[in-house]
Amino acid sequence: MAAVAGRVVPSYTQVGPRGPRRYLGLTAAYLGQYLRSRLEYRADFLSGVLSEVFTQAISLTFLAVLFTHVPTLAGWSRPDVYVMYAFFQLSWGLADSCAGGIWGFGERYIVRGELDRLLLRPAPPLFQLLLEGVDLESFLQVGAGLVILVWAMHAAEVHWTWWMPPLIALWTCAGAAIFIGVFLALTCAAFWVDGRTGVMPLVYNTTAYGRYPVTIYGRWLRLLFSYLLPFAFVAFYPAAALLRPTAYLAWGLGALPAAAATAAVAGLVWTRGLRRYQGTGS
Repeated sequence: MAAVAGRVVPSYTQVGPRGPRRYLGLTAAYLGQYLRSRLEYRADFLSGVLSEVFTQAISLTFLAVLFTHVPTLAGWSRPDVYVMYAFFQLSWGLADSCAGGIWGFGERYIVRGELDRLLLRPAPPLFQLLLEGVDLESFLQVGAGLVILVWAMHAAEVHWTWWMPPLIALWTCAGAAIFIGVFLALTCAAFWVDGRTGVMPLVYNTTAYGRYPVTIYGRWLRLLFSYLLPFAFVAFYPAAALLRPTAYLAWGLGALPAAAATAAVAGLVWTRGLRRYQGTGS
């Protein structure tokens, strides 16, 4: 049981004998509600889609212009960098489409007190937080990443084998878990400090560095993006494992334990922050 603003609410660590089916049903209900609301405002939905397309075009144009001035980046060719970019888009698109609620957590759920609403419902609050942030327009990034990946691997003369598609799917999920874990842990600072403050925007901007080979950065940045903010395991190491398996396969496989460790830390911070939460008092 947990106390919220003088009330006692269940912690809901279990969801009953139909646990998995219950989660699936709740997910379907959230997605259905989301689709109905988006279709109600079709112009807004279309503008979101066009915005995603425009953003992709700008990013790809930047890479194209970059390689008109330099032949390689630290020994990585243009197709190689596009493979890394594709991995980044796959994971970022999946994370952004499934966990958009994280971005405004401090303002919306702590300052405005909407976390009380999640705590009073018969479902885990983190589960509800993620579903309330669903943004299917962002899933277009996954499609774009997949198209770019197929083209770039062909241009890089990487020969497909049977184990590549399932491994790419695992890497995509691992990368999404890293993004969600890092930003969930950061946004949980709102439990301890003013909900409007935080380092989220700063770290958000550093994610762009994950699109490029980590070998172009200095030693301290390589350590930062490999261990503290493991964004290198989102794109660079998985892509390098496909492009140069002899040198990087072990690093690429390291994306899976990196994702597990990031998710574990985020879960711990979330749990401790939730125990500290006292409600808005209103």
